[in-house]
Amino acid sequence: GGLFSSKELKKHGHEANTLFGKLKPERGVIEVKPLDKDLSSFESSDQVRTYLENYGQILLTNYRSYAIWSMVGGKPVRGEHYHFAPSEQEFWTKAHALRADPNHPEYERLWQFLRRALLSTARIATHHVRRITSILALHGELDAHYRSSL
Repeated sequence: GGLFSSKELKKHGHEANTLFGKLKPERGVIEVKPLDKDLSSFESSDQVRTYLENYGQILLTNYRSYAIWSMVGGKPVRGEHYHFAPSEQEFWTKAHALRADPNHPEYERLWQFLRRALLSTARIATHHVRRITSILALHGELDAHYRSSL
């Protein structure tokens, strides 16, 4: 997905929804990989390099780990990263524990990571980071629902 600024979308008005394939996200992209895949196998991929060359930065995640990548001097550089769980099984164990405790400190750790990482490289306003966090949480829930229906 693309990280579009509200300013960027407002400039296109009601046509913005039909332009996503044509607009270049000024704040980078999010690439979500399967939960059971290790991010290290994607970090040096052609896809990540192409995204970096085209968009300047990428938030790469499999929901167990998150890493911000940017281009520095024409080379991909891994920025700050956040590790939630080492395996898919441990991810689900932690996710269920967090769901049972809305005040769990892991929520704050993830929020602070996203805030620091995205603000430092993309200069995204706080309300954009909250939206991204909400989108990522919803995507995780949808993925879980899909997997449980198989």
